[in-house]
Amino acid sequence: MRALTKTENNTESRLLSLREAAAYIGQGTTKTREWLDSIGAKKKFGSRALYDRHIIDKALDNYDEG
Repeated sequence: MRALTKTENNTESRLLSLREAAAYIGQGTTKTREWLDSIGAKKKFGSRALYDRHIIDKALDNYDEG
């Protein structure tokens, strides 16, 4: 597993690749992609999909297992 991407000013990137997002939440890429799509975290840039960490964090803050 690789470290999360850092920007030039040494802060974590807001947008994550699928692999970075999966590592961030501790799940496999298939379940991560399904969940990220369901919470609206995907941002498309041409053919590239990146996932918004702010949306992920908000969904995790509001997560209810039941």
